[in-house]
Amino acid sequence: MGDITLSDIAGLFERMAAMEARQRLDTKCLTLDEVSAELEVDRRTVTEWLRSGQLKGWRISENGHAGQWRILRSELRQFIADRQLLAREA
Repeated sequence: MGDITLSDIAGLFERMAAMEARQRLDTKCLTLDEVSAELEVDRRTVTEWLRSGQLKGWRISENGHAGQWRILRSELRQFIADRQLLAREA
């Protein structure tokens, strides 16, 4: 086995930090407006996707009433990937 250098250890920590940052980003919750802006579509379109189950999300409760939608960034990425696959198959 070769010797481990400080540079090797620093590289390992950099890779671990990048991996943790990606995981935090994937678990970030987005609002309906953020998804709408990112995809450059109307809010109503995103709402239709959510209600039909094409895009996964949930509503947070406000005073006992269904409130605003929240979507995980990882779910949005999956939604985009699925649509790109469908477009290639067409």
